[in-house]
Amino acid sequence: LPAGEEWVFEPKWDGFRAIVTIAGGDARLMSRNDNDLTERFREVARAAELGIRSADAVLDGEICALDDRGRSRFSLLQEGTGSLALVVFDLLELDSEPLIGLPLTERRKRLEKLVSRSAGKVLVSPQFDDGDALLAAAEEQGLEGVVAKRAGSHYQPGRRSPDWRKVKVRARQ
Repeated sequence: LPAGEEWVFEPKWDGFRAIVTIAGGDARLMSRNDNDLTERFREVARAAELGIRSADAVLDGEICALDDRGRSRFSLLQEGTGSLALVVFDLLELDSEPLIGLPLTERRKRLEKLVSRSAGKVLVSPQFDDGDALLAAAEEQGLEGVVAKRAGSHYQPGRRSPDWRKVKVRARQ
């Protein structure tokens, strides 16, 4: 993991990455490969419509199936079991205002205000300052890993960026 005060850390979620577009109060879920996931995850789209406090927003997140301990498990998603949730971690646009040029810290503040706390199926990914402690906790709890994000970074659509670094803690098949 990178070190320094310019980094923040989040759990790595094990699901389908999705861009969530709320337009006129209706949610659309799109994969990184531009596949429409809305009908497949209608329950998650409906939760986004109810849990996002704007009729016009674009968010980045992960569609997850959570086990009974609240851990995301891709196998549960594939099996169609577990409790579906949308875990959001970035806000790209709000009320027709593009936000990708703002630092992550500012986008994050706006994101936290945007998601209704009573929306149980829409969660804001928790963020931590101590990456080593989060990595140890992720390993202990059997999570996939940690994502380190440069706090001042701008969002770079469609590109991998050195400002977001993934560290996995368990081998995948």
